[in-house]
Amino acid sequence: MAKGQLVIVLIFTCFVAMLSTNVLRDGDYAYQFLGHTGSIQKLSISDDGSRFASAGGDNTVRIWEPSTSAGAIRVLDAAWDVTTSPTCQGTTTLAMSHDGQQVAAGYFNGIVKLWNVETGTVLWSAQHGTEQLCLYCVAIPANKAFVVSAGLDKCVQIRDFTTGALVFTIAVDRFPISIDLTPDDTAIVLGDSAGWISIWDRFTGARLVDWQTTVR
Repeated sequence: MAKGQLVIVLIFTCFVAMLSTNVLRDGDYAYQFLGHTGSIQKLSISDDGSRFASAGGDNTVRIWEPSTSAGAIRVLDAAWDVTTSPTCQGTTTLAMSHDGQQVAAGYFNGIVKLWNVETGTVLWSAQHGTEQLCLYCVAIPANKAFVVSAGLDKCVQIRDFTTGALVFTIAVDRFPISIDLTPDDTAIVLGDSAGWISIWDRFTGARLVDWQTTVR
């Protein structure tokens, strides 16, 4: 690179840095959304960015639209039941469908629900596992064929998207705290509390890959 070109690049880089700094000085956020009275446990946004969902420790799931700054367009109550979980409440995780029409939510008492965002109604509700243990993560594929959930009971459950019927259960050996799907939706990617990332076959439950990401 010639000396003159280098100077121009440096000037341009400094200008961009100053521009970014000025933008940050004007405000730390583009939008501010108020409504939750507890901590925010999870966020999920639709593919087109027109709406997003938030799961709160105040026992609600709220649906927001960035174009509407007045507040949540829909508030969905959680599944907490004081008779079954007297010391635990709140929504722990959620996933919005890619088109923003449905939200799957998981709760401290192991319930997973699928909500219709437009009407605010529950499409189905199911108990994850048998011990009413906390759900840490849920996911919905782009084709909306199923809902996958994982929690403190060290099992991954796959349910039919339309009915909520249990399709398959995968027993894992560590506590999963994050979940995703491969682009073809044939495998489930888990991140766990021990610092491992593993990939599991959705149909057979076989572990395909296991990576340790932490240095011990």
